[in-house]
Amino acid sequence: MGKFKGKTDKREFILCDDEQEYALVLNVLGDCRFLVKLLHSGQEIIGHVRGNMRSKNRSSWVRKDDIVIVSKRDFQADKVEIVHKYLPDEVRKLVKMGHIDLDTEKEESFWNTSESDDDLDVDCI
Repeated sequence: MGKFKGKTDKREFILCDDEQEYALVLNVLGDCRFLVKLLHSGQEIIGHVRGNMRSKNRSSWVRKDDIVIVSKRDFQADKVEIVHKYLPDEVRKLVKMGHIDLDTEKEESFWNTSESDDDLDVDCI
């Protein structure tokens, strides 16, 4: 009997609340900072990875073209906190549910990508 018996790979499906917004990662800036585009307003803004996401496993590392949830900062209006990263299957579910609307070109490139060990990893130590 291993200590991981009964553990599943499923994770909770999270939707954004009233104080949060969905965003698309446009560019990796380094030092846990990313240029993100808010999907509802179209505004481009700098997003910073929240501290509790920094040391998690590989699935929480943020990359270009990822869909994330951001939360506005009370103390800095020109920056947001990245609080959650969606996996490709979860993005498809968001699109089907009508929570996000990706343009056709971006959507097509997103569906055809697969995560590999060759992807850029951002280490936020």
